[in-house]
Amino acid sequence: LESTTGGVSWEVPFGVLRQHGPLLSVLFIAYICFFVVAAFNIITSMFIGKALQHAQPDIDRALMEQNHRDIKDARELMDWFREADVDGSKTISMEEFKRFVHDDYIRAKLHLRGIHINDARVFYEMLHIVSEGDEVDFRTCVTACLRMRGVATSLDLHCLIFETKRLSRRLDALRHDVMGKLQELERGPRRPKRHGHDPRSRRR
Repeated sequence: LESTTGGVSWEVPFGVLRQHGPLLSVLFIAYICFFVVAAFNIITSMFIGKALQHAQPDIDRALMEQNHRDIKDARELMDWFREADVDGSKTISMEEFKRFVHDDYIRAKLHLRGIHINDARVFYEMLHIVSEGDEVDFRTCVTACLRMRGVATSLDLHCLIFETKRLSRRLDALRHDVMGKLQELERGPRRPKRHGHDPRSRRR
């Protein structure tokens, strides 16, 4: 052990073991090599692990930085949509949105933030469905753009499939209800039953 930790030079025990045969000498050299390699690997792995641990930010800090980025991106998008509002209606029309998306400078900024809008008309129609007025307000545009960042995950796709199925079931139930109402209207109002004796029974 001292020959591997620096207490005794390994040449001294090697010279003694060589006098007793080559087998012991070879085993001693193999022991020295194994210890040196193992020690280097352990020390190197410890230093690398500590370095990676200090270099990787903790979860709270990462969430805080992501929250700050979201707030900053939301403010910048709000300012951009205000500039795109040419008529000053505080809403974005279809034409204003197309000009906004097709602008090369704006498109480059959106791409840097991970926002890729390939079809401006389809995207605006989706926003118009959830909007209350004839045009889309700034907040709806900003929220939709922030949700467009990155690539859709498997969870996002499953949520979309679930929402689609639920909407389809509600539409089917509504269709059955409407068909039932129409069939009742086609039959006409029900005639009330007459309460009284049959005149033929009186003749008898």
